[in-house]
Amino acid sequence: MKKKIVVLGLALAATFTISGTTLFASSSYSNLNEVEFKYDLMQDKEESNVGIAYYTDEYFYDSSDIYNPSLATLSLNVAMSSSNAIDYNDYSLKSTNITEFFSGMGFNDIEVNDGYLNKPTRDSIGLCIGNKEIAGDTLIVLGVRSGGYGAEWASNFNVGLGTNINYHHEGFYNASTEALEFIDDYITAQEITGDIKLWVSGYSRGGATTNLIAGRIDTMLANGDEIFDADVNLDYEDLYAYTFEAPQGASYNSVGINPRGSNYDNIFNIINPNDIVPKVPFSEFGFTRYGNDLYINTLFTNPDTYSASYNKMISYYNSLDDEIIDYTVDSVSAKTLTGNDDDTKTYTLQEINSNLINEIANQVGSRENYVDEYQDDICDAMALFFSLDSKEYKATFNNFCKGLLPSFLSTLGITEELDDEEITNNEIIKRAGSTIIGLLYDVWATSRSSELYSLAHNISSVGQAHYVTVLYAWLMSCDPNYNKGTLNTLNETYTYYHVKLYAYNDLTLTNTTLNKKVINMDGHYFTDSDVTVYYDGYTAGFYSPILADEAELFIPSNYSYKLVYDGAVKATHKNASVAVYYFDGEVGCDTLVKKVTNKLTMFTSAKTLTF
Repeated sequence: MKKKIVVLGLALAATFTISGTTLFASSSYSNLNEVEFKYDLMQDKEESNVGIAYYTDEYFYDSSDIYNPSLATLSLNVAMSSSNAIDYNDYSLKSTNITEFFSGMGFNDIEVNDGYLNKPTRDSIGLCIGNKEIAGDTLIVLGVRSGGYGAEWASNFNVGLGTNINYHHEGFYNASTEALEFIDDYITAQEITGDIKLWVSGYSRGGATTNLIAGRIDTMLANGDEIFDADVNLDYEDLYAYTFEAPQGASYNSVGINPRGSNYDNIFNIINPNDIVPKVPFSEFGFTRYGNDLYINTLFTNPDTYSASYNKMISYYNSLDDEIIDYTVDSVSAKTLTGNDDDTKTYTLQEINSNLINEIANQVGSRENYVDEYQDDICDAMALFFSLDSKEYKATFNNFCKGLLPSFLSTLGITEELDDEEITNNEIIKRAGSTIIGLLYDVWATSRSSELYSLAHNISSVGQAHYVTVLYAWLMSCDPNYNKGTLNTLNETYTYYHVKLYAYNDLTLTNTTLNKKVINMDGHYFTDSDVTVYYDGYTAGFYSPILADEAELFIPSNYSYKLVYDGAVKATHKNASVAVYYFDGEVGCDTLVKKVTNKLTMFTSAKTLTF
């Protein structure tokens, strides 16, 4: 499947190659139009921002399973415009930004569903649709609300058992069902017949819904099933689906379906590996996405090219708004409860998020246990919070946090005097707070307390990793409509090595591909360990102070390595071990590559382990 993307992409790119640089140049399109659109930043503002999008019918002349960076940016623009407009208090006008954008692109007969016209409920979804004629076909566009969700955000946590719907996430599945019915009713009402093209896009919750819409249609196409009641024909190559920061709503447990199979290659999911949202629901419970995941560059996964690609991206990010929040996604460091913080012992958000997600999944136990023990309380709390206006939300959330704090401190055996301000007596908040605290404490009691503490300390960076403006800036740097120089590109994989060491010190890690020493660990315990990171100033390896006797290295997987052990194992450590894992973002889990547990023969006679 991945190979197909490369081959098709190169075939298309070969037409537009200048001086060895692959360009999908805007000059290749004869009718490229600038279209103004409005969107809302994920920060406190009183009115929408204005952006410029680039539209042409010609985007839809190529087969949909060829990734088009310009169509990707435009699809993100649609998702950005779909958020409930902050310029209007009347819910019947909340869809104004997306309807005006569709009109500006030349779409006609634009309609929105009831979910857009009324205050969102716990199970609602906002949908906007329009159509236009291109080259003898009817192009239908569907935008799925991707911000300003209100109470419907609670549906994200309605994982359900999925046993009657092929194990899909129930909240996203129900939303996709409503969307498919909405498309069907629209086609019938507009008396559309003949060949159609369908373009769908969404971000975050809207992205997960979009992913299931497209995945379910592709499944029906592969099975030869009827998709719509009307007399229309939709082919695989005419379904264009782009999602952004989408949670995982499909399941590997689906009967007779491989969500990563080649018949879903017309679905592109664009992801920031720093973002925790696309990592849920848990891969450990079988969740995934339909189609192809494509990843922006990160400091962790692209050590050789990140600086140049970052410099291209940041200029676009800073140009989006005079008051835009400073880019801090890369500015995270290890924090410990002992206070022995050292910025040379560096975390990345990928590492923090992956470790915590894996541990939370371990503590929850199973999808069934989540539904029985956690789902109702969390959904109730989310519905309550996000149904409130901004002022009410802040007050209620503050009370919620004040209610959490004494409970959390109490579980740690700490007594803390709080102010006399009244703590809410709302039963939903009390119940949800107790549930969440119990889960967090279970995680805290494991070896992941340092990551949990670091996550809280770096919470602004964690939140920013999900900002739509971050992804927008990266896509602009990849799009010839904005970037007239050498383009950034997305990665088809997100992988790394994860090395766990127990009861070993005096270690040296060398990148044998580049013939560079990248990590030297001298000393056994975190409090007195001297961990030096090399590689031209880039943190090629990451030291995680999990337990006094345990260390972890997180290193890019596109190189070969040699781990040399120069010290002695303490006699008290009978179970010394080293394990090398390979993490694949598509699978979402570590796969064991090598493991040695006998302390006398841990390494070869030269005390060297290669991988």
